Amino acid sequence: MIVDSPRWPRDLDCSYRGVRRRDGDCAGRTIDIALRRIIKESIDQPVAMFPTPRIDYFIGQLSRDGCKPHLRAFGNALFGSMMAEKHNAKGGTFTRFMLTGFATYRALAMLGVESYEGYPDLQFRLWNKNRPLPSKNGGKSIAIAQRRHVLAELATYLRCTGDEAVATLDEADASILALGGIAAAGDAIGVTIEHHAEGRLMVSFPANARVAFDD
Repeated sequence: MIVDSPRWPRDLDCSYRGVRRRDGDCAGRTIDIALRRIIKESIDQPVAMFPTPRIDYFIGQLSRDGCKPHLRAFGNALFGSMMAEKHNAKGGTFTRFMLTGFATYRALAMLGVESYEGYPDLQFRLWNKNRPLPSKNGGKSIAIAQRRHVLAELATYLRCTGDEAVATLDEADASILALGGIAAAGDAIGVTIEHHAEGRLMVSFPANARVAFDD
């Protein structure tokens, strides 16, 4: 299964069943650096990826007076004793979806389901045949129309149906990850990047793409 979220805060070790900090400063994720290099050297596509915060960021946001009780309870379940640490909430917007993603990966692991991180925006750009991909902030109707067009082309290529039911941007993001995974299992080019402490991500390229694999 491909999940639209990082697996864990970047300075924690996701290979550990509990909560454990990694060594070093963890300024950036190794898998993100490798992915950017592959994209730049292969097809020079822009890659906009929200940086995965450190655990201190989440603790600070979850400890704010205005944090909703259910989110704080979620954080306590995920991070345990680390929630007792004191950290200020600095900048940014609290990313609730990341908490959900962290829990999703853990649940999938308990069920024995193989999981990968995915990037919907990147997958749309790779399957968009070098056409402009409208920003989500530039007009919802235009953004969803082009994404549905890409999904329709990819579904036809894969001989799938159901793409016509996609009505929202969130549904479009979920669909491109699912179809991209199906394509990677077929004759498309599937690339997996893995780091023991950060997890693994998957991205699929069209079969005719020139992909410069990273060492």
